[in-house]
Parts: sequence; structure tokens; C-alpha cells
Amino acid sequence: MYFNHRATHLALTLTICLSASFSAKAQSSSTLSVSPNVSAPKEEEEKPYKPTGKVLFSVYSRQTEDEFSRSHQGVTVINPEFSARYGEYITLGLDLAGFFGTGNASNFWTDDGKAPNSIVLSEAYAKINIHPNLFVKAGAIKTPLNPLMSIMTPGAFMGTQEEWQIGADESNITVNAFQAIPSSGTVTKRIYDDGTQAYFLSQTVSGKLKAQTGTEVKLAATRFQFENLSTNVATDSYFLGNSLTAFEGSSKSFRFRHGFMGTESGVTVKQEIGKHELFLFASTIVNDQAEAGKNKGNMVGGSVKTVFGNYIVRPSYTRFNYDADVTPTVYTTMTGRFQNRDGYRVGIDIELKKERLALKNYYIKMDLKDANPYLADREIYNIAVEAKYDIF
Repeated sequence: MYFNHRATHLALTLTICLSASFSAKAQSSSTLSVSPNVSAPKEEEEKPYKPTGKVLFSVYSRQTEDEFSRSHQGVTVINPEFSARYGEYITLGLDLAGFFGTGNASNFWTDDGKAPNSIVLSEAYAKINIHPNLFVKAGAIKTPLNPLMSIMTPGAFMGTQEEWQIGADESNITVNAFQAIPSSGTVTKRIYDDGTQAYFLSQTVSGKLKAQTGTEVKLAATRFQFENLSTNVATDSYFLGNSLTAFEGSSKSFRFRHGFMGTESGVTVKQEIGKHELFLFASTIVNDQAEAGKNKGNMVGGSVKTVFGNYIVRPSYTRFNYDADVTPTVYTTMTGRFQNRDGYRVGIDIELKKERLALKNYYIKMDLKDANPYLADREIYNIAVEAKYDIF
């Protein structure tokens, strides 16, 4: 009987303990269920990269006329640009453009003036910021001569670029260099001699000074060098503007007789005057390896920007005079192919700020300097509508 009484007492004690335990757990569970920390949404994880994207839409109509060619083009351009920055050091970028054109063209010697239908790569690169003011870029990169004002159109060359900025963004000195393989258009006649490779080198020192008065001055001097240019680069340049004495050989051995190594310098001045902005520029180039009378060139011009509410109006004027052999002609676009020509460019741009829309018009008159059976005085009329927007 004593045993039964003791067993009954143990059972009662165990029941009370279990009941208290479940009650405590229930109370704890109830407290957790109403806790704001449990029901609050989780914070989104920060992306390891920062993407940016923008796109340019352009539609232009261009008319070109000279003794050997007639061209009437209607072209649509779609130019997306993308980049992604990873942390503070690495950036990947892609810039390409699609040209979709129609019209009619006739040219006795070349396809110059034909409406384009192609997708062109402008840049595809990896950029490493070794320091906030020092970077290295590699890949298919835009490769210019003088960064301020140049006769050569920046092309997508395979290569590397190094740049070091000394000073603040508003006033500084910058040193940059390019080492690249210039594009040759085709591979069928890429190299004219075994064991050689075309290459391009440039080194630029530039400076920028911005004063509190609204004046901004930039100066830049570029030392450049083209070597071992391929046969088809020489062949195309033969018809596009370089002097006939600059070439030698025939068929697969056809090439430039001399090299292209020299200096191109430029200066720009920007001055704010109330609602107006005056912009002046000048550049000069000398090819040390070409003969006198065919190795120099210069350009000078300016524009005035005026704001009328939502409208920006910018008339401009440029005067140019270039000998035939300052640079390989094939590395300039038709509207900037000034080799062996003396002339001017006059234009007017009208922009709508809110709509981010622009109407750009210009006229170019090119007079031939030295007699050439493949060239003639040329006129170019161009009307374009552009819109540029951020994608993300």
C-alpha cells in the first residue's frame, strides 16, 4: 500500500512537471509568433556588380556629290552601350552599333558612299582601376590619336590602354598610352610579308584647367606610330585620299612606301557667358616619315551654345587644310576624310532638353589640293535626328 501511494505521488509530480513544461513552451512559441522580427521582410542582398546601360537612336539622311560619285542615303542607327562595375576595381564594357541603310550610290572607283548595313563593334573591354586615378583597359577598345581634336576617327583596335590622372577632375594632368593592332578590314591580304605584324602605338600628355570664371582650357599632344600596315589598308587608302607616291609594289606586295609616325596636338577653350557657352578648338598634325608638302595638316573652329527655355541651339564652323599623307586615309570616316583637301564644315544643332532629342545638320565642302585621278571636289549634306536614353 505504501508502494501504491508512492507511485501515485510520483505520477502526480511528473504530470505537473510536464504540464508546466508544455505551458512554458507554448508561452514561448506564442511570444515568438507575435515578434515583429519574424514577420519583417528580409533585406535584399546587395548585388556584387553595378550595371549601367544606355542606347542612342539616330536617323540620318546624307547626300554626297563629286565628279566620280553620287550618293543618297537614309540610315537608321541603334547604338547600345553597357557596362558592369565589380567592386572598386573591375569594369566590363560593351559598345556596338547597328547601321541599317537604304538609298542609291554610284562610285567609279570604290564602294565609298554606299548605304551601310552592318553591325559594328566600337568597344568590348575589361578595365582595371589599379588606383582611383590609374587604370588599365584591354580588349577591343576605341583607339584615337589626339583625344581633343583629330583627323583620325577612333576605331576599335585590339590592344591595351593605360591612363594616369594627376590632380582633381576639374584641373589635372593626364598621361595615357595605347598599344594596338590596327584593323585591316579583311584577312585575305592581312600581312604583306612573313614575320611582320601591323601595330599602332601612341602616347599622350594632356592638361585641363578650369577657373571659377567659367573658363575651361584643355591641351593635348600625342605622339603616334603606325607600322607594317597590311596590303588591303594601303589599297583602300590609295583610292580614298593618300598621295599616289606613298605606295609601292603590286598585288599582294602592294604597300605604303613610307610609315606614319608623328605628332598631333590639340587645344580647346570653353567659356561660359551667361546663358551662352563659347567653344573654340584647334589642332595640327605632322607625319615625320612623309615628304614635305604632303605631311602636314591643321583644323580650327568653334561653336556657340545658347539656351532658350527647353531648347539648346548650337551653330558651329570648322576650317581644315590637310596634306595627303598625314594619316592612313582608311582610318577616317567619309565625313572626316580630309586628306589632300582644303575646305570647311558648317552646322547647326537644335536640342530639346526634356525630350533628350536633337536635330543635327551640317554641310561640308572639300576642295582637292593636289591633282589625283581618283579624287575630286566633294560636297556633303547631312541631316540627323538623335535620341539618347538610359536603359538602367
